[in-house]
Amino acid sequence: NPYLPKVYIHQVDLFNEPIKSNELFSDHLYFQSKENVLTLNYTSLNYLNPEKVNYKYILEGFDKDWRSVTQEKSTTYTNLPPGEYTFYVTSTNDVGKWSDNCDELKITIVPPWYQTSWFKVAAILFIILLLILFYYFKTKRLKRDKLILENKVRERTLSLKKSNKKLKVSYAELEEKNNNIQFLMKELDHRVKNNLQIVSSFLNIQANSITNDESKQILLVAKNRISSISIIQDLLSHEQDELIIPEFIEKFTEKILILLGN
Repeated sequence: NPYLPKVYIHQVDLFNEPIKSNELFSDHLYFQSKENVLTLNYTSLNYLNPEKVNYKYILEGFDKDWRSVTQEKSTTYTNLPPGEYTFYVTSTNDVGKWSDNCDELKITIVPPWYQTSWFKVAAILFIILLLILFYYFKTKRLKRDKLILENKVRERTLSLKKSNKKLKVSYAELEEKNNNIQFLMKELDHRVKNNLQIVSSFLNIQANSITNDESKQILLVAKNRISSISIIQDLLSHEQDELIIPEFIEKFTEKILILLGN
């Protein structure tokens, strides 16, 4: 038999229910993502020995190769993921010769809105926008914190400058008072020393002008006491920070012995 029959896809079932007949005149069918259980019915126009006709088919985008040869006139695909598919089917004649004729049907499973390209692009743009906004507000907050910190530092610096100025004024006043005290102490020391020397000189003059030995001895003792006081005052005026008693007594003794030797 040289006749090669044509094969046709004559019906598409959705969940085992035929779709609208007028859609079969279209070469491209569209389904929603939930409409993913399809049955494709096909037949070969061979009226001589139709029971001997064999079929093979492939759903491009889902099948990796042509399905095994079968005499079944329908096939069902379940859980088809969203995407683009093309169904091809061909047949033999009653003596097993394959026909060059092949019928085809394009099928599109429309993805849900959250899997569409525009949603993915919008999501990426939204994430980029969020990152930009986050960077903007983060930068703005850092600038604000930096400005607050700078103001606090400026205020603290001004406060320290004022405190430092007050300390300088207080230190100057204290130094002036200290200088005045030192001047008064030096003046007092000088006057005390002069007065003691004057008293000692008067006693010495008086002792030299008296002939009475007892009175002269009393005047000399008084002079030595005045001189001792002068020595103590002189030693104390030279001590700066602390008074070391043994050294003070040693120096005082040396000066007294020199005084008595004279």
